[in-house]
Amino acid sequence: MIVPHVSWFHCSVQDGVFVPKVSFGSVVISALRKRYPETVLDVKLSCVNPENRVDEMVKAGADIISIHPESTCQFPAVINKIVSSNIAAGVVLNPGTPVSLIEAVIADIDIVVVMLVNPGWGGKKYLSLAISKIKQIHELAETLKVPVPHISVDGGVSTSNSASLLEAGANVLVAGGSVFSAEDKGQAIAALLHPPNVTAAQ
Repeated sequence: MIVPHVSWFHCSVQDGVFVPKVSFGSVVISALRKRYPETVLDVKLSCVNPENRVDEMVKAGADIISIHPESTCQFPAVINKIVSSNIAAGVVLNPGTPVSLIEAVIADIDIVVVMLVNPGWGGKKYLSLAISKIKQIHELAETLKVPVPHISVDGGVSTSNSASLLEAGANVLVAGGSVFSAEDKGQAIAALLHPPNVTAAQ
């Protein structure tokens, strides 16, 4: 069941090669589209050669497709393929991925996903590094005179860090355990998105 008041549903597709774990594929995306036709399906492809999966995700009903720069030898071309499919394109930055890698495509993308953890591994949360990257993305867009893309943060987002992330300039928070483990999921979402005394750059 999708929790109430969520306008985006983040779908992390993992192939067991680019990251250690296997999650799900286009069949699940398609089922979600049929069940929740008005919800934005935000698909993150943590897979090798994502260019081979773009068409099936588009057909399944994805609204956003994000890829890792390291997952393909044709990074800008894959972004162009997503854009040409009339789908919002995004880039995923792992903790070890520098912001400079998005410079060539920032004018074409709609979202940057900043990972707090190494996908598929979990463990240590790189909060200070993520905050630095969020600020760098804003600075890069300003320098290049292009619109700032949506900045999403994924991997261990909770009420203990959401305020810092929003204040730094993130405007999309991907939360799993901190929401699904809560007794009142709507209240948990509200606490994540509207922490007290936050003036976010949104």
